[in-house]
Amino acid sequence: MALVSTPSKNYRDRGVVLRTQPLGETDRIIILLTRSSGLVHAVAKGVRKGNSRFGGRLEPFMYLDISLVAGKKLHTVSQVQTRHAYTASLMADFDAYSVATVISELAESLLNFETEQNEPFFDLLVGALASLARSGHPALDVFTAFALRAMGLAGWGFSLQTCSLCGRPAEPAWFSAESGVVCDSCARSSRVQARQPISPEMLTYLENLRSVQWSRISPADSRSLSTAAYRIIIQYVQWHLEKPLRSVALIEKEVS
Repeated sequence: MALVSTPSKNYRDRGVVLRTQPLGETDRIIILLTRSSGLVHAVAKGVRKGNSRFGGRLEPFMYLDISLVAGKKLHTVSQVQTRHAYTASLMADFDAYSVATVISELAESLLNFETEQNEPFFDLLVGALASLARSGHPALDVFTAFALRAMGLAGWGFSLQTCSLCGRPAEPAWFSAESGVVCDSCARSSRVQARQPISPEMLTYLENLRSVQWSRISPADSRSLSTAAYRIIIQYVQWHLEKPLRSVALIEKEVS
């Protein structure tokens, strides 16, 4: 009779720490977005001790090579190597830190719905954190670009040229937190409960963010449109999640 090998419970992956929470007196639960396995909850034993071998590598926004031992509910961290330490740069810039926190919460929320897009979600998150850490673009724009693309990966994307309800050109265009961009006829019908007009300039701005065409966004456009674009997209995100993102309060302090 042929022997059947038992798969090893040990595995390696790339991961980004989304958040942590204490466990007991010395341990910590680490919530990771991993490239191959998606959302992972793992225990880092003894990490809160001063002599922990993991040091500060298991902090939010760290990009890691990580070894884990699979468990029924919680996995266990066995080895960690740093790929990119984004934490210090983000903690030094409140705007970047705030947006990174919201992005991490949004990624976790969407991965609770979507389990088939682990690698694209992971690559999108790493790119956003890297941009925030090097201050490559305005922090609010990085959030809006991330949110537009992440919502698309989760199956909640919408067209910026045509009506999300009837498919006709959206000219003039309105925006609904429920439906996205809608045409004038649909916006005035009973199918749309709440809407606001959206300008051609804003539609172009959002398209450039979604397609990561940073060279097409002038500093003047970013100054005049960035906050309004954020407000439009955060309404859409939270409507579809059916809950507020708690960390949004960090951004609201700056844009109110």
